[in-house]
Amino acid sequence: MNTSDDIVALSTPYAKSALAIVRVTGSQSYTKFNALCIPDELHSSKVKKVSYSCPQFTPRHIAVRTLVHPVKQCAIDTAVIIPYRAPKSYTGEDMMEIIIHGGIPAIDMLLDALISAQFRYAEAGEFSKRAFLNHKIDLVQAEAIQQIIEAPTMDVHMQSVKQMGGTLTNHILAIKTDIISLASKCAVSIDYPEEEIAETITLDPKHARTIITRLEQLLLSYDYTQQKKDGIAIAIVGQPNVGKSSLFNALCNEERAIVSKQAGTTRDYLDIVIQDNAVRIKLYDTAGLRVINQEIEQLGIERSYDIISKVDIVLYVIAADRGIEKKDEALIKRCLESNTHNANLLFVINKSDLVSPETLDACITNVADVLSPLSALHTPHTTKPTHTQEGKQVLSCSCLSQKSVNDVLNALFVSAHARLPLYQSPVIVQSLRQRNYFKQCLVAMQEVKKGIEENQPLDMISLDLDDALRSLGAVMGEINADEVLDAVFSTFCVGK
Repeated sequence: MNTSDDIVALSTPYAKSALAIVRVTGSQSYTKFNALCIPDELHSSKVKKVSYSCPQFTPRHIAVRTLVHPVKQCAIDTAVIIPYRAPKSYTGEDMMEIIIHGGIPAIDMLLDALISAQFRYAEAGEFSKRAFLNHKIDLVQAEAIQQIIEAPTMDVHMQSVKQMGGTLTNHILAIKTDIISLASKCAVSIDYPEEEIAETITLDPKHARTIITRLEQLLLSYDYTQQKKDGIAIAIVGQPNVGKSSLFNALCNEERAIVSKQAGTTRDYLDIVIQDNAVRIKLYDTAGLRVINQEIEQLGIERSYDIISKVDIVLYVIAADRGIEKKDEALIKRCLESNTHNANLLFVINKSDLVSPETLDACITNVADVLSPLSALHTPHTTKPTHTQEGKQVLSCSCLSQKSVNDVLNALFVSAHARLPLYQSPVIVQSLRQRNYFKQCLVAMQEVKKGIEENQPLDMISLDLDDALRSLGAVMGEINADEVLDAVFSTFCVGK
């Protein structure tokens, strides 16, 4: 990557749309782009090759220009130009954002014209990399830009916006200041052991513990955001013909699964992602659980158990007109025993419209009775109290009632929220790269704490403090080895 080149990239999707935005940046970008501009009075569908001068651009003032291909001499489009002058631009260089109509031929012609004018196609993330190299943003802020684009939920998006504004950077700098405070005390005692001030300096392990706590909270926040990105997995399970696929379709609000009175219709799992502002759910519809000799259906049942083993919540469905059966007790126990995620267990009494209120109440009571002995064998994972519909683990539902379906959906979201890891940090960590360096910093600080408590030599403690500071510096991009930067910016889209 040659950062002295003038580069161009399409910043909007390569697809037909109302508008398309093309970015250019570089020290000669104004001069090169001027070759595409013509005064309005010369505009026509076929422009003759003539000499002309184009009005100069005023930085941060919108301009309208008719663009012409510098080689083919044909009109491209009338464009809106937003010019920026170094250093007051995103990249810190002279830069322009060119807005044209979003037809594919127009996009192709403009990009070809800019390449003809000696621009180079930008590499992935090259605009943001130049912003970093020109000290417009630090590496943490650069990663926040990509995280805004990839944010799975509203609250993660809002945290990413704050991170781009410097909240995580400031948090890191505060931790760094505390570590430097410890390191400076070590340095004074090591370099001037006979001075009076050195004799009064002591290292307090509480200081190290405070730093360790803050680092631990950052690592917990990474687990939190990863769970948010991956989503909470929920499997709808139960015997055949209890209405699992109907419930799946109702919760998805679309006809994804085939519904039939014939048992064993679902022979493979289906999945869909649904989400609210704060959590996303990956919902699975699974094959009905039973013992059968039919090979294809049995394969579907085996896949169902494979899904059940990995989910966070098991939503066990029982038909109200059949009630809970002995088979159900054995299947529920097997589901919980096969699960490796210590899943929460919720029950839905489905088809509640087919029975009287008295029969439905009796069915709910019977399910609750089955739950009691299972609770002694199974402690579900939760980071906060789990509340479902009216605080119950047993829900009733009719897929014909939208309110009833919404009650189940709300219960699933509340249970999903309860599965998310707790964290108390005012900022969150989303990057695996950042997480690994924070982990290294934590390990170093744990050694510092141990060294202080064991009254180890100060030069040994000082080495661990240096390791901690290096790790924080790497998070910020202060150690800007080319391979580190390439790893970060290669994940960006080209127009960033």
